[in-house]
Amino acid sequence: MSEKLMPCPFCGGKGYRKILECGGFDSIEEGCIACSKCGAQGGSSTVSWSEIRENWNKRAKEASKRARDMIRKVEEAHLKAAKSKLNFP
Repeated sequence: MSEKLMPCPFCGGKGYRKILECGGFDSIEEGCIACSKCGAQGGSSTVSWSEIRENWNKRAKEASKRARDMIRKVEEAHLKAAKSKLNFP
């Protein structure tokens, strides 16, 4: 597993490790990845930093795929509209 963090799935900003204090019954320390640009947080876990990084990167990959799919659908709709305006079959 790569140590590198993928860019934020919302703004493309750089992620960094953030420790969240969960002062509960056992004072468990929880961590997450946070975006230095928009403040989005994700990948929270009390298990390990590698699991947190994996969760963050998974979300970033999924968001990137959804964005590509959306762009493809918009391009197809534009092409269909252009063809209908020009009376192309």
